Amino acid sequence: GYSGSGRVGGSGAWSTGWTSESALRCKADGGVTAGVGGVVTVGQLSGTLGLFWSYDSVFASAAVKTNSATTGVVSVTVVGWSMGIVDRSERGRIGLSVSEVTWWTSESAVRCKGGAALRVEAVAVTAGRQVGTMASQFSMDGVVVSSVVATNVVSTGATSVTVVGSSLGGADYSSLGRVGGSGCEATAWASESAVWVKPAWGVAQALGVWVTVGRLAGTLVSSLSFVGPRVSSAVLANAGSTGCVSVTVVGSNVGGWDYSLRGRVGGSGSQATWWTADSSLGCKAAAGSGGQ
Repeated sequence: GYSGSGRVGGSGAWSTGWTSESALRCKADGGVTAGVGGVVTVGQLSGTLGLFWSYDSVFASAAVKTNSATTGVVSVTVVGWSMGIVDRSERGRIGLSVSEVTWWTSESAVRCKGGAALRVEAVAVTAGRQVGTMASQFSMDGVVVSSVVATNVVSTGATSVTVVGSSLGGADYSSLGRVGGSGCEATAWASESAVWVKPAWGVAQALGVWVTVGRLAGTLVSSLSFVGPRVSSAVLANAGSTGCVSVTVVGSNVGGWDYSLRGRVGGSGSQATWWTADSSLGCKAAAGSGGQ
C-alpha cells in the first residue's frame, strides 16, 4: 500500500484500506446527502468519480404530537431514521408552511414548532439534501364555537354578530360564517377567539351558527334568532263586509323579501297577503262584520 486515502463528498473517509491494485476500501463518514462524488489519493496521485454515492433518504414514520393548537405554539417530535448523526440544518414543514423552529435531537428524531395551520397536513423533514415525508399526519385542533354575542338580529340582517370560540386561527384564513342555511353576507376574522359576521336576511328563530376557518368548522346550535315581525298600524282601518278591500299593515322586521307571509284579521286568515317592504305588507281582508 501507498498510504491511500479516500474522500466522499467533502469529508475524508474514517479509514482507508488497500486491497489490491484495482480496489481500495473506505469507511465513509456519516451524512445525509444524495449524489456525492468521491476522491481516492494514492501517494501523490488521485482519481475522482462524480455522483457515485448517496446516503439513505430521511424517513419519517410518526409524529408524537398529532394535534396542535391553531396558533402553532405546540412543538412536535417527528420520529424516523436517517436524520443524520449531528445537526445538519434540519428543516421541518407541515403542509406548505415551514416550521417556525426545527432542531435535531438524534439520528431518529427531530422536533418542530409548527406554523399556524387549519387542516390535516402532511409532515416533511429535510436533512441536508434528503427529504422524508408523511401524508395526512398532523392536524390542528378543530374550531370551537362557544357563544354568540348578539343573539337577536333584525330581519334585514343589518346587525353584525360576534361569534366567540377558540382555535379560529392565528391569522385570517378566509373565514366563512353561516346562520341557518344561509351564508353570511360578510365574515371577518378578529382574533384566535372571535370572528365577526353579518347575517343575511331572515325571519327564523333558534338558528345554528357555523364558522369555517381553513378546512375546519365549528358549530353552535340554536344560538341566534331574528327579531320577529312587529305591527304598528293599518293604513285602511275599515273595510267593507264583503272583504274586497285591501289593507296595508305597517310595522318592522317583516323580512327582506317575500317569505310566504300570511296575514290574519281577527280569527280569519286574509284571502291574500303580499310583501311590499321590510316595514309593510298588504292584506286582502276576509269578509267579516266585527271590530277586530
